[in-house]
Amino acid sequence: MKLIYDEISELNIKRYEEPSDNGKVVYYNGFYRVKNIKTRKWENKRIRGKRKRLTKKQIREIFTEIYLLFEQYGIIDEKDKPGFDNPAEQILFDTMCDEFLKHYKQLVQPSSYLRVKRHAEIVKEEFGNEDMRYISGNRLESYYYSLQSGENEKQHKYSYSEVSGRHFVIKSTFKRARQYHGLQNNPCEFAIPKRTMNDKLRQIEGSKKHWTIEEVNKVVAAIDKEIETTKKDIHKGKYWYNRYIRALRNKVIICTTIWAATRKGELLVFKDSSLKYDKKESMYYLYFAGTQTETEEGYVFKDGTKTGDTGKIYIHDSLAETILALIDEHKKLYGYDPDRFDMASTYGKALSRNQVNRIFERYATAAGVHYIPPHKGRRSHGSILINSDQEWTLEEIQERLRHSSSETTRKYYIEIYDSTRAKSAKKINKLPL
Repeated sequence: MKLIYDEISELNIKRYEEPSDNGKVVYYNGFYRVKNIKTRKWENKRIRGKRKRLTKKQIREIFTEIYLLFEQYGIIDEKDKPGFDNPAEQILFDTMCDEFLKHYKQLVQPSSYLRVKRHAEIVKEEFGNEDMRYISGNRLESYYYSLQSGENEKQHKYSYSEVSGRHFVIKSTFKRARQYHGLQNNPCEFAIPKRTMNDKLRQIEGSKKHWTIEEVNKVVAAIDKEIETTKKDIHKGKYWYNRYIRALRNKVIICTTIWAATRKGELLVFKDSSLKYDKKESMYYLYFAGTQTETEEGYVFKDGTKTGDTGKIYIHDSLAETILALIDEHKKLYGYDPDRFDMASTYGKALSRNQVNRIFERYATAAGVHYIPPHKGRRSHGSILINSDQEWTLEEIQERLRHSSSETTRKYYIEIYDSTRAKSAKKINKLPL
């Protein structure tokens, strides 16, 4: 292998347009320069994006691979990549994982990198300096199963999203070792978190995509039982009073998600002033002036909701009574403050997004129903309305869910029950034919 270049310039991406039968075709090319060792002249190189219609991000990824290859071996051309007939005696997992993180950091936003880095640190604790040639698919399957079933050191059942995050790190680390260090085996082809789940775990992780009205009632009944129990024991001390307020708050979180179709970010910035009364309609409604959204610095408050709307969401009187009860308890503790966030812990600390997930998981287990993530509460809301006897229209449900397109509502947020299809089929006989 000969080293033919010793310097590389930065990447420059240019946009091109070409006319076609369907309008304009847009593609990008990437340009950079390298200095030849012998001639000491700069040579132009190009990453062609026309044939495969590469995006800017894809071109940057290709250039990053080239740059890292250049850094490691002092070469550029793919044909000059070193051969791996005799790979190193050991290919250590933690070393390969660090290489992957160095590459990944150049491709994504800092917030995404930090999330993957957290998974990588945990995975490196498990595999450490093991030789990757001897990490088998059975080993990975056992690891994923122990995480999802709770048969691990911490005796904790991890969610599929957490396990899939670790799987992404392991898969990417093996991919890099195969691509640049001559690793032959690839256990990630056979070991995938979903495949290690038994039937019971699949049911827990939500083979169904929403809750029916019967399942919602079971969950609410489980919360009401806890509220009644803790309310009776308030006189025993502050601990029981805090538990009562926490149960009341949890009911507001679940019921607001199911019956008002609120998003998680809107829940976390719920204020006393979010509940308003419409004198003309004689009904309560929710008004969200902001949401919690993710940025490079983490999650921050943002004016306006996810879709930019701040419209009214009319709610049932029973839900309004529960929210008012929570506000009254907060008044006793902290005094009235219209700008204070209500979805907080009993010590005034703001809830995290993962805590909302755990609240749903806790009461799903208590009620004996399958778990759904909080955002699936919006799907439950749409499905319950479309299947109700009140015959809600698609446009009305779209307005409740605050979607800009009815196609989004129809495709992702409603599901027709079998019982509703049966009722529709019986209507055929009532037609005046």
